[in-house]
Amino acid sequence: MQAVLAWIMSSRWRAVLSVWMMGAVQWLGLLGGGLVALVGLRQGPREGLGVALLAAAGLIPVSLMVGASAWQISAAALSLWLPVLVMTWALHRSGSLARACQLAAIFAIGLVLMLHTAEDEVIRLGRAIIDQWLMPLFEERPQGPPSDQELDQMALRLPGMLATAFSLALILSLFLGRWWQAILYNPGGFRAEFHEFRHGQVAILLGGALFILSAVTNLAVLDNLALVAIMVMMLQGLAVCHAMVHRRGLSGFWLLPVYGLLLLFSVAAMSVLAALAILDNVIDFRARYAPAKQPPNGSDD
Repeated sequence: MQAVLAWIMSSRWRAVLSVWMMGAVQWLGLLGGGLVALVGLRQGPREGLGVALLAAAGLIPVSLMVGASAWQISAAALSLWLPVLVMTWALHRSGSLARACQLAAIFAIGLVLMLHTAEDEVIRLGRAIIDQWLMPLFEERPQGPPSDQELDQMALRLPGMLATAFSLALILSLFLGRWWQAILYNPGGFRAEFHEFRHGQVAILLGGALFILSAVTNLAVLDNLALVAIMVMMLQGLAVCHAMVHRRGLSGFWLLPVYGLLLLFSVAAMSVLAALAILDNVIDFRARYAPAKQPPNGSDD
C-alpha cells in the first residue's frame, strides 16, 4: 500500500487520475474522498481543490455515458470532496482531529435543516422507501401495519439518516486520508492521534443537550439532529475503546464485539458509545485507567 500511495502522491496528474477512477466507480467513492483528503493534508487544501476540480471535470463524460445529466456524477463527487477539503483545512489550522470531525456534524446539521424546509417532499420520498422496503415487515406484525400518521412520522426521520450517512462518509474519508498520510510520512501517527481523540466539554454538552431535547419533545427535526450528534460523539467512545485495548496490551479481538454491535444494533450501540464519550469527559478513562506510555527521558522516539 505504501508504494501505491507514494506513486499517487508523486505528481498532481497521478493524484487526479486516481481520484477520477475512484469517483467513476460508485462504491469506491470513499477511497476517492480519502485520496482528496491525503492531498489536502500533505500538499495543502489549495492543491487538494485543484485535484478535486480536475477529477470532477473528468467525470462529466462518465455522467453522459451512463445517461445521467452532465453534472450529476461530478456534483455528487464534489459534494463529498469539497467538505472533506474544508475539514483538512480545519485539521491544519487546529491540529485537532475532533475539531475537523465536528465540521462534518455542522455540514450534516445544515443538510437536516435544509431538508426540513421541504417536509412534504421528504414525507413523499420517505413513504416511498418505507412502502418498498419496510411495509412487508410491518404487515407481518400482530398489530398490523402502522397508521398513515405513524408512517409520516417515520418518513420525517429520513433526513437524520441521510445526514448521518453523509457525515459518516466525510469522517471516514478524512480518517482514510490521515491514515494514509501516517503510512507514508509518520508511521503509527494516526493510531496515536485517534487514541487521544476528544471533543471537549462544549461539543459534548451541545450534543448531550440535543439528545435530551429530542427525548423530551419527540420532534422529528430534533430527533434527526440528535442522531447526527450521537454519531459524532460516538467517535470519542470508540477512541476510548481503542486506547484502552492498545495501552493495556490486549488483543485487537476485544474490539470485535464493539463493531459487531454497531453493525447489528447501530443506533443503540452508537448511543452507548456516545454516553461513554460523555462519561469520559467527566472521568477521563484513558488518563485514569490506561495512561499513555511516556518515552524514557522525555524523548519522542
